[in-house]
Amino acid sequence: MAKLRSIAQKDCKVRSPFWDHYIQLIGKKVLPYQWKLLNDEIPDAEPSGCIRNFRIAAGLEEGDFYGAVFQDSDLAKWLDAVGHYLAMHDDAKLEALADSAIELVEKAQEDDGYLDTYFIIARKDQRWKNLRDCHELYCAGHFIEAGVSYYTATGKRRLLDVVIRLANLICSVFGKGEGQIPGYPGHEEIEYALLRLGEVTGNRKYIDEARYFIMERGVSDYFGKEAQDPGYIERFSEIGRLPRTYSQSHEPVLEQDEAVGHAVRAMYLYTAMAHYAREENDSALMEASNRLWNDTVYRKMYVTGGIGSTAVGESFSSAYDLPNDSAYCETCASIGLMRFSEEMFLSSPHSMYGDVIERALYNTVLAGIAFDGEHFFYVNPLESVPEKVKGNPIFSHVRTQRPRWFGVACCPPNIARTLPDITTYAYAKDGKSFYVQLYVAGSVRVSDTLSLQLDTDYPATGNIKIRLEGNEPGFVLHVRIPSWCETRSVTLNGKTLEPGMERGYLVFSDLHDGDVLNINSEMDPFFVYPNPGITSDAGMVAVQKGPFVYCAEEADNGRTLSSLSVSPSSRFSSTHIDGIPEMYPCLSVEGEKEVWKGPDLYSREPGKEENLELKLVPYCAWNNRGEGEMRVWLRRNR
Repeated sequence: MAKLRSIAQKDCKVRSPFWDHYIQLIGKKVLPYQWKLLNDEIPDAEPSGCIRNFRIAAGLEEGDFYGAVFQDSDLAKWLDAVGHYLAMHDDAKLEALADSAIELVEKAQEDDGYLDTYFIIARKDQRWKNLRDCHELYCAGHFIEAGVSYYTATGKRRLLDVVIRLANLICSVFGKGEGQIPGYPGHEEIEYALLRLGEVTGNRKYIDEARYFIMERGVSDYFGKEAQDPGYIERFSEIGRLPRTYSQSHEPVLEQDEAVGHAVRAMYLYTAMAHYAREENDSALMEASNRLWNDTVYRKMYVTGGIGSTAVGESFSSAYDLPNDSAYCETCASIGLMRFSEEMFLSSPHSMYGDVIERALYNTVLAGIAFDGEHFFYVNPLESVPEKVKGNPIFSHVRTQRPRWFGVACCPPNIARTLPDITTYAYAKDGKSFYVQLYVAGSVRVSDTLSLQLDTDYPATGNIKIRLEGNEPGFVLHVRIPSWCETRSVTLNGKTLEPGMERGYLVFSDLHDGDVLNINSEMDPFFVYPNPGITSDAGMVAVQKGPFVYCAEEADNGRTLSSLSVSPSSRFSSTHIDGIPEMYPCLSVEGEKEVWKGPDLYSREPGKEENLELKLVPYCAWNNRGEGEMRVWLRRNR
């Protein structure tokens, strides 16, 4: 039986003005800019030291290691991003730049395949002595993913051969055999990377090693045991004080039913679990993956698709604990949620997975990058008051404006590798069944005899036109209807049609060459109400239109946004807001603002309510017009 697979990037062409803008922004602006950052060529940005570390490790320079212990991963994700971009667009200059970086990585690699500049430079004889904190396997995972992506895009094996040597070393070092280390990574990533490598090379041992890392996790307290070793490297002692849930190693994965700990680590682990489970038909592991997805999405996800509510350990907290002003919501965590949801969709198609991918993508992930492609958010709160953020150490993790770069810069290159890969999330095929998961205008090669042309101006409207070119006997088309859509109409060759619906997808069969489907999903703004258990949002509403969640900014509505309120009967209208490009549709809505007179902190009289038109921008577009207050949830007038 054929398995559901994402359509290869090379079989897709993107013509969406929205997504082509982002893909070109990544290729023409972001990747060259990030290359300069990795080379410390941007004077007012926080230093990286990444390329210099590789030059020192390769013997081309002298000096000391600089940066976080996982600094290598920034270059790995940059190369991964270049691979995804080159799969969509030819760019000889960018490819030559990447080839030069790959040559440097190859020179830094040690003879036995080991690759980690922190240990090559600073701790030559102390490999694998602190798996919990030192991120050797995490960095290896990102390089393996980069090697697979770059090979898939270009056919060049140089980086792939580097990561094969690295993976072979890892397979020989870790396991339950005699002389092997019975450990697993503190920060998950290697698991999914090894699965990808096994599939592209056809070598089963990488898949088996991934299974070992997944299934061994939490069976014993390996991190506690390694800390007793005389050669243990003492690092990050504050992490040592966090519970084992921080690294999802508190119990075996088959027994886990709650998303806990560091949100990015959790998503990377769960993604690998779901991928292995569907490929190997492991029902027990798939049941665990399903439990963890449900807990994440239905009890711990923000309306923006952000996850990980607390700065302590960049972690999940308890169910429904979703504070807005102190929210962590790391950009990487939402990227991880997208990948986890994609794996769950491929295992059992249902529109709810696409709904979560879309929510995370169009809101938190896109909020992570500024319009100029040169400033980035790591943390994504749903409320920001600059004076409060700067004056209270509780908010020390929050930024009131996007920085150019970070000392821990995992999010910017993660965004860069995700956005050019949009078609991976958009389309999938299972035998004769084809799924449209996200609305991305362009063309898709379904088979040797059939392709689809998709025309849509989504996310501006919910209209999508699909034209068949060619035939494939038995072909069945599934088109996801987003959860925000309550009213829709469908025509086939101009005639009204009422297709069947299965698991959130419109289903079309008996289609032929030249057939044209038009699906019109009414995209009206609406209010979102919070579960009563979310105490931070009690008595409030949020606004959504299509995939976009909206927010109010000080630039349009003045200060003290907490005094704004709206009624469920308030009327919306489209509006233009200076400084916000037309590709981000803005709204106005009837509302009120409580005006407080006088300097007193408290009074026996309420403030005066004044009517006004609230201006709202998509959350992903906030903070592109200077520093100021921002708020997603608004007070509700009954």
